[in-house]
Amino acid sequence: MEYCPRLLVPVALIDRLGRFAIHLLAFFFMTVFIFALAIPYYHWTHKETQIGFVMMHSTTFCLANFGPNATTFLVTADIFPARLRSACHRISAASGKLGDIAGAFGFLYLAQNPDEAKACAGYPAGLLFTSLVPESKGKSLETMSREN
Repeated sequence: MEYCPRLLVPVALIDRLGRFAIHLLAFFFMTVFIFALAIPYYHWTHKETQIGFVMMHSTTFCLANFGPNATTFLVTADIFPARLRSACHRISAASGKLGDIAGAFGFLYLAQNPDEAKACAGYPAGLLFTSLVPESKGKSLETMSREN
């Protein structure tokens, strides 16, 4: 029941803010909330602050659905040509799952690696690839597909 509002908000705002802006804003605020949970971690372990911990963690989860989860599906529906949309969407989703697996195992490897220089290698790459996605704010599907 609560899942629907988290996906309806980006649908309502997607043409006003743009996919790229929603994606980056959600990641930025997710980072802020994760740091707010991680830096004073022992503060959140007390019985009287557990509700605050749950609320902040829930907000982070809502932001994940607001930004990356919503834009992942909406961008792929917008940027691929209509005749190839379903096949490209499947390939894109499979590539995303492979990236999730690589990220999970890569994080496990980097978390155990004593060389901290290797630990931040994924962030610039993620920003680079996010910036390569075309913005479709205010454009029709016909304009984006460039078929006519």
